[in-house]
Amino acid sequence: MDVFESSSTDVLGLWTGVPQSTGLSFGLDSDETQTGPFGGEGEVYRTNLPTDPEAARDIFMTSASHFKRVEDALDEVPGRLDTLVANGLTVPAKVTAEPSFSTGEQVKPMTPEDELVSMLAGTRTGDDATGESFGIGESIVESWEIFRTQFEALMTLVERDVLHFAWVETNVGGETVARTSINWGGDVQTIFAEDVEKTRASLHERTLGTVIRTRHLRLRLAVTVAGGAVKIAAALGGPAGPFLALPAVYQFVTSIVAQAAELQSIQ
Repeated sequence: MDVFESSSTDVLGLWTGVPQSTGLSFGLDSDETQTGPFGGEGEVYRTNLPTDPEAARDIFMTSASHFKRVEDALDEVPGRLDTLVANGLTVPAKVTAEPSFSTGEQVKPMTPEDELVSMLAGTRTGDDATGESFGIGESIVESWEIFRTQFEALMTLVERDVLHFAWVETNVGGETVARTSINWGGDVQTIFAEDVEKTRASLHERTLGTVIRTRHLRLRLAVTVAGGAVKIAAALGGPAGPFLALPAVYQFVTSIVAQAAELQSIQ
């Protein structure tokens, strides 16, 4: 059982996706409803925390550090895209970078900028035979389709964040401490377990804070991608610019975010 569980896919790298139909009820000991007191279709978030208060607080400190790295990574995006455009965003006729198999020679890893330019080149030419891929057996064009689908999925999540309720649950040592339902207008209803300790109640408040920060960062990710795509589309020119730019910039941004999360994991 993971510490942070969600019914949605988390592109920010904190929450583990789990099926939503887990028999949740708003009352702690009843099957009152599976959609919460406000009804509608919302996301479910659950934390599974240890009984040791210090260990639980350490978990939230680690998650806060993770979010800080994601925020710092998103801060980098506009400047890196500005630099790329200022240096002349040149999309080659086709990607020519190929790995070298010379003895002792190492292939230089592609930067997010390299990947962005390569993807734009592959989609612009429609050439699958470039010898370049972003996954096992995936051509650039196929990879572009994947990132296009992922960006559309992100926009669907943002829409659900805005229009539907969020269901938040905190479990400590296998016992449910509290459940909160938040509707799209910001109305909140919380039910705590009977005689819940103040320390455990505060852990639910931290869970709520983590959920709110997750949803805000998800919206910021979408806005960052959209803003970056405008810059790249303007540099590309032509009517197809925005259509090509969005998935490529989405890959660029999520690659930077993933590198930040990986660095934290190593540290």
